[in-house]
Amino acid sequence: MCEFLNRMVDPGDGRIYEQKNYSRYKYAGNGMWSEAEDQYNPAALAKMHEEWMAAKKACDEGK
Repeated sequence: MCEFLNRMVDPGDGRIYEQKNYSRYKYAGNGMWSEAEDQYNPAALAKMHEEWMAAKKACDEGK
């Protein structure tokens, strides 16, 4: 099991836009994985993406 952050590229405002995600891997042996499962909060990911899109639009309009 591991936790990682899905981080968006800086839209130009210097803020960090990211959400936690978790992945569970099952080792099959001999250097192979038998399965993987990702877990995340779709509502939180959607909210972060909407905020990032708004920031990107504002930064692009300000150029």
